[in-house]
Amino acid sequence: MSESISDNELPGAIERSHEGHPTEIYYAILGLVERGRIDEAKALSTALVDKGYLDAGSALAEAIYAANRSEPNFEQWLALMSAHANSQRPGCAIAAFDIGCCYEGERGDPASAQKWYRLAADAGVDEAAIFLGYCYLNGNGVSRDLIGAVRWFMKASTMEPGELSVSNYENWPVQSGIGWVDLDLLAKILGMLDLDGRQQVLAIIGEPVRQKKLG
Repeated sequence: MSESISDNELPGAIERSHEGHPTEIYYAILGLVERGRIDEAKALSTALVDKGYLDAGSALAEAIYAANRSEPNFEQWLALMSAHANSQRPGCAIAAFDIGCCYEGERGDPASAQKWYRLAADAGVDEAAIFLGYCYLNGNGVSRDLIGAVRWFMKASTMEPGELSVSNYENWPVQSGIGWVDLDLLAKILGMLDLDGRQQVLAIIGEPVRQKKLG
């Protein structure tokens, strides 16, 4: 397998990684991993996380997985990521989200995915809260719970539910880490609930959204 970065480029990438650029961090660590210099890659990852560059936290595990893609070693990747996700070090919540994505996507194991999404969402990762909301909406790895889905969608918002401000976009009132909560989706969920369920959802999403379109 060809190396992603040349011998001449690697020292520069390692030096630039200390400036915190995510691409340089990844390729510096990947370059070390591809050459079997795992201990150096681990040391670099730890040093960068300690400096506050959180992308280095999951870059090590991702690099090891990428370097072995011809013979994927999920268990090795998972062991590294899990150790970081449970370490209470900076970036551990992002590592938990990455594990959830791998379980849901590549492994086709939504039940395991939602557990990691929840860990990340509880730690404040907006993307994880959105993914977990869709798990509940679709009954993917958990029992279907429309009200629970709305709660997680709203948790992903950058504001508290009672303080939401409606954006200038007609159908997209609630900004989150990777997108928007769609009013059409919320209206669809309301249509699937009984009166009590509708009242619970309306209480969750907040007065500004109710006044906008959902009545």
